[in-house]
Amino acid sequence: MRRIERILMLVPAISCLAMFPAAAFTLRIGPWQMSTVVMNMAPARVAPEGIVTVTGFGLGQSMVRNVYLMDAKGNHRVQILEQVNTMLRFRVPSDMSLGPKRLAIERAGLAYEFMGSPKLVELDFHLDVVNDAPTPADPPMPYPTFPTGF
Repeated sequence: MRRIERILMLVPAISCLAMFPAAAFTLRIGPWQMSTVVMNMAPARVAPEGIVTVTGFGLGQSMVRNVYLMDAKGNHRVQILEQVNTMLRFRVPSDMSLGPKRLAIERAGLAYEFMGSPKLVELDFHLDVVNDAPTPADPPMPYPTFPTGF
């Protein structure tokens, strides 16, 4: 199918949203709708009761309802400590089994419920839950320090 034909197929769909704004409002579909994008997760190894920071876009309460760590035994819901649009911080539960886990988010919003898209989305970020996780070291000095005994 040529590109122009594909573009022309979008015209009726866009015009329906323009002609029926009630449907667009009900489904919360619009150009302002942002998708959840995870860019980084740190640290990669954490002990139970450790804190993990996820950075990206669309991580606020209006987009992400819950966070899960998945493994072969099932989904484990984690406690969200801090949640803003560009950062999400959660605590790994103390009863979490050791081993590799995969990050999953539960999307919030009526559009996902009406359109039938999956609310629980597995992400390509993995977390190792270990007993001997490294403790965060002191942050590096921003500038080299010079001895002061001259």
